[in-house]
Parts: sequence; C-alpha cells; structure tokens
Amino acid sequence: MMTGVYKKIDRPTLLVFEIIDHCNLNLPHGVRPQQEPSLVTVRFSDCEGKTEIAVSHSLLNAEYAFIAVRSWSSAIAKISTSIRSRS
Repeated sequence: MMTGVYKKIDRPTLLVFEIIDHCNLNLPHGVRPQQEPSLVTVRFSDCEGKTEIAVSHSLLNAEYAFIAVRSWSSAIAKISTSIRSRS
C-alpha cells in the first residue's frame, strides 16, 4: 500500500502527486527501501486522436527506481488492455 498527496490537478492534461509512504514489501535482495517521499508527474496529451500518457517519477533512490519503472509499465499496460477490451 502507498499513501500520498495530490499536489496539482490540471484537467485533462496533468496530474502531480507526492508519494509519502512507498510499498516496500517483498523487495528483491539488495534493494534499499524507499523511505523519502517521491514525486510523480503524469501528463496526458493528444496524439493523432489517441491519448498519450507520460509518467515521470523522481526523487527515488537508485536501488528502488527500477522497481518503479517496472510497476508503472505494468500499470499502464493493464490500463491499455482494459481500454482496448471495452472498444
């Protein structure tokens, strides 16, 4: 479970939030838990009639960053699959 605070909502193009408590359960060996807050910026833009999603996750320690990349990639893939199945 993660907790955080929304910092900026600019519908329909921008969402910025700070993650205060990260999910540090079952981390791979050698990965230092993320103890400090991090910042996520999600931008939505039109790309030839489709929505492009760009996620930037900053202020992560080096060991934890690869987990965030994998997690965001998985989440976006699930969203994409869900949207396609409804079309």
